[in-house]
Amino acid sequence: MKKILKYMVIALVIFAPSKIKAFSANLTLSCPQEVEMGSDINCDISATTSGDISGITANYNFGGLSYVGFACASSNGLCLGEEEGVGVITMDVYPASFNIGTLKLALPSSAKEGDSFTISFTNIDISNSADEEAKGTGNSAVVKIRTKSTNNNLKSLTVSGGSIDFNPNTTSYKLTVDADKVSISASAEDGHSTVEGTGEKSLNYGDNTFNIVVTSESGISKTYTITITRPKKDTGGSQVAPPSETTKPDNKPSEEQSKKSNNTDLYSLKVNGKNLKLTKDKTDYELTVEYDVEELELDYKTDDTKASVKLDGDKKLKVGENTIKLIVTAEDGSTKTYTLIVTRAEEGKKVSSNNYLKSLEVSKYDLDFSKNQLDYTLKIKDEDKLDIKTVAEDSKAKVRVIGNEDLKDGSKIRILVTAEDGSSREYTITISKSKNMIPIIALVIVLIVLVVATILLIINRKKRN
Repeated sequence: MKKILKYMVIALVIFAPSKIKAFSANLTLSCPQEVEMGSDINCDISATTSGDISGITANYNFGGLSYVGFACASSNGLCLGEEEGVGVITMDVYPASFNIGTLKLALPSSAKEGDSFTISFTNIDISNSADEEAKGTGNSAVVKIRTKSTNNNLKSLTVSGGSIDFNPNTTSYKLTVDADKVSISASAEDGHSTVEGTGEKSLNYGDNTFNIVVTSESGISKTYTITITRPKKDTGGSQVAPPSETTKPDNKPSEEQSKKSNNTDLYSLKVNGKNLKLTKDKTDYELTVEYDVEELELDYKTDDTKASVKLDGDKKLKVGENTIKLIVTAEDGSTKTYTLIVTRAEEGKKVSSNNYLKSLEVSKYDLDFSKNQLDYTLKIKDEDKLDIKTVAEDSKAKVRVIGNEDLKDGSKIRILVTAEDGSSREYTITISKSKNMIPIIALVIVLIVLVVATILLIINRKKRN
């Protein structure tokens, strides 16, 4: 590039003024001090000159970074930007300062948090219109890598009218406030994170639960839970006047409050397109996904359309175990937390979808089991619970028996088999109970005895007469 620029300068000598003065140039490299992992680095290059400057060339030392491109900004003449370096040339004298362009660089694949790279100029040559050459000067820039912060701690948490002994590592608090409203304030430790759930809150009598969710710059959430108890008013004793016909007692919620739903159930939950079988009595679920699944896709619906769902955890999966929480908040503020434990398999490992039973046995009873038959009817005696033995076809699958208690005629026992990948299959046993004939037989015998005794009594009376 230096030779190309030199020849261009020589070709323009005839247009240059005859009087030559001292000349100099200093190049400035302006790069960001910190960049996030995976981001390109854009460095602006500018020049400060004095004297009769008509051409500048410079080579780079990327310090381990790789060249992506160069965008020229100079409109005063010809600009050449390549991996080897940059050059500018003009028929006129350059102004005292001007922008040359923007150099774009990329981080190496081996880069990690905390690494730093030094970018500098080498061999800065300047030329004047008489084809005289000199050396220019330039600076260097250091770029440090940082990843997005995972800090999702609170720095402070306060509730008006109450006192909290706050610790960033403590996520659950209880306090009592005798008021109809409170104001919750919170600030994050890291300025890049966001905080939700603060502000003025209305209190019902009894317990009120509020969630403060802190989401780090990298998208990982942490939930702080505050349970505020509003004590009921004492309506007994002579010091408290009875409520009038037009006044509601203080210890009863308003009509509007009593109508708010407390339904915190999820109606359905899909994980990367696969339905999870939800049951009312269970909130923890486990599944394994293939190695190439790098991020969770969650699709969920609540039982009550007025309920809301907040995610706590990073949907970007690391190899191994990952925990995601779905916090369902009902209309009245009560909450339920569903926990997903998602294991991302190691590269090359196959995740099983086998959710068949290998065997299903009920002690003292014969059950003609077939893995492809899902529904069974079993006639039993008077047991309240059965001894059920199950074996999954795949050792990684999990089996859960539901409804095997307080058995009645028509009861259904569900056997839920969940494969390693979270898919499920449900077997059902419908109970038919034999009627206990002993009381009926006993009653018939008693009736027969009574009838016979009555007949004998009548015969004896007739004989006497």
